[in-house]
Amino acid sequence: MSRNKANLITIFDQSYRECHDIILNSLKDDLKTLYSCIRVNRSFCRNFIQILWINPFKFAKDEDRLVQIFNTLIHCLDQTDKQWLAKQSIEIEELLIPMAYFQYHTFIKEFELNSLRKAMRIWTSIHLLKSGERSRVINRIIHKCIGNLVFNKEGQYDSLNLFYNDFSRSILNICEFKNHKKSLANVKKLSLGLFNSNGMEVITHIAENFSKLQKAFSPNIQHLQILGINSIRPNELSRNLISFIHSQRHLKSLLIHDFWKGEFEPFLNALRKHTKSLTFLKLECPILFTTNLLSMLRSLPNLITLELKFTPILDGDASREISTASFSNLEHLNYDCCLSYHSTNHITLFKKILLSANHLKSLRVDDTYCLFIKEIQGQCFSNLTHFHLILRRSAIMDSMSFVDLMDLLRNLHQLIHLKLNSVLNRYCILDRIDLFKKFSQVLACSLKILEVNFPVFDEYLKVLFNESKFNLQCLKLYRYERYQDISLKVFIDYAKRNEGFKELGITKEFKFSKELIEEARHHFNILVHANNEINSPFYDIPIKNSYWCNKI
Repeated sequence: MSRNKANLITIFDQSYRECHDIILNSLKDDLKTLYSCIRVNRSFCRNFIQILWINPFKFAKDEDRLVQIFNTLIHCLDQTDKQWLAKQSIEIEELLIPMAYFQYHTFIKEFELNSLRKAMRIWTSIHLLKSGERSRVINRIIHKCIGNLVFNKEGQYDSLNLFYNDFSRSILNICEFKNHKKSLANVKKLSLGLFNSNGMEVITHIAENFSKLQKAFSPNIQHLQILGINSIRPNELSRNLISFIHSQRHLKSLLIHDFWKGEFEPFLNALRKHTKSLTFLKLECPILFTTNLLSMLRSLPNLITLELKFTPILDGDASREISTASFSNLEHLNYDCCLSYHSTNHITLFKKILLSANHLKSLRVDDTYCLFIKEIQGQCFSNLTHFHLILRRSAIMDSMSFVDLMDLLRNLHQLIHLKLNSVLNRYCILDRIDLFKKFSQVLACSLKILEVNFPVFDEYLKVLFNESKFNLQCLKLYRYERYQDISLKVFIDYAKRNEGFKELGITKEFKFSKELIEEARHHFNILVHANNEINSPFYDIPIKNSYWCNKI
C-alpha cells in the first residue's frame, strides 16, 4: 500500500512535469473528474484544487453555484475584514470561522469581472439586510474588500474577461485598486464585451474606464476579443479600441464585431501592424463592403483560421484585386454570409479563398454555396477532412439543390468528420428512402465521425449502416427524443459487425431501457451532450465566452 501511495504522489514531481501537464490539461474542463481527484489524498487535493480555481466561474451554470464561489472568496478575506462585515448586519453565521483551507483567490488565472459582479450581487441580496443608505455603504465596502483580495498578487492573471452593460456603473472598477497594474501585467488573453442599449451616456462611462484600464496592460496581448451586441457609432471608445489594437506588438488572434465602422482606415492600419503575427480572425458585421473585407484579408496573409459572418453590400468591381489575393496558409474556414444581396465580388472572393487555400482542412458553410463549390471543386479540397454543412433548403422541393449536395459529398475523398446541421424542423431528403440511400452511398470511405441534428428514423439508420462504405467510430444524433429501444438495437447490431464503432452521442431526452443500455455499453460508449454542441468548431478557439458574459 505504501508503495502505491508513493507512486500516486510522485506523478506531481518536477521530473514528471511533461506527464503532469498532459494529465492536467486533459482534465481542466472535466468538473466531475476534478472533484473526484481532490478526494484521493492531500497531494491530489493540493494540485487539483488549483485547476478547479483557475477559473471557477466556468463551472458555475446556475446562481446557487455562483453564491458558493463568492462565499468561498468571502472566507478568504483576512480576519479583520470578516469581523467588520459580521458586525454590519451580514446574515452569515460562519463568517467568523478561521481562514479558508486554501487561498483560493490566488489560484485564479482567468478573471471574469461580470461573473464576479453577478455572484456579488446575488450574495449580498441574500446576506445583507436591507437598510437603505447604510446597505449601499456596506455594499461598497464589500466591493472594496473583494477588489483588494483579487488584485493583490503581482502578475496573477493570464486571461481577463470584462463585459460591460447598461449597469456598468455598479460593477467593480479595477482601476480603483492599488495593485491592479501588477496583477494585470502578464495578461495574454483579453476579452471585452460592450452590451449597451441606453446610448452614449453608458458608452462614455465605459470609454473612461477603459482609457484608464488600458494603461495597465502590457503591449504583449496575444489574443484579443471585442464584442458588442449593439452597433457603436464612431466615438472615443471605438478610437481607443483601435488605438489599443495598434499598440500591441504581436497579436495572434482577433475576434471582433463592427465597432470600427466609420473609422475603417485607422482600423486597417492597426491590422497591418500585425501582418506577420495574426493567424486567427473572427469578424462579425451586419453589413460590410466586400472591398473593405478584401482590404482586411489582404493585410493578413498568414491567417490559419478565418471566421466570417456578414451580409455583403453591393459595391464596385474588385475582381482584379481579388485575383491577386492569397490565402495559402489558411487551414480552417467558417463562412457564414447572407446571399440576399448577390454581390459578384463576394462570390468571386469566396471562390478565390477556396482555390488558393491549398491546405484547407475544415470548412463550415451553408448549402446555398453548394453550387459555387461544385463549380471549382475539382481544383480544391484535396486536403479537406472536416466539413460542417448548414442545411437551409429543401432538397425535395429543389432537385438541383439535392444534386449539388450529392456531388459535393461524393468528391470529399479524405473526409473524416462530417456535420449536417439543419435549420429547418426536418430535412426533406428523409421523406424518401431512395434519396437517403443515395446520400448514404456518397459518404466517403474515410468517414469516422458523423453528426446530424435532424431525425433519422430507424429504417433510415439501417440504410445508413448497410449502404455506406465507411467504418464509423462515432455517431452523434441531436433532437433525439423520438428514438427508443429499437433504434439502440440498430446501433448494437452495427457495433457487432464493426468493432471500430466506439461512441454514440445522444441528448438527455433519449428513451432507452436500462437493460438495453447495459448491453450497448459492452460494445460502445453512450455519451449525453447538449443540442447546441453540433455548432462547436473543429478547431480550438483562443478566447471562449463566459456563460455569464452577457447576463446582468
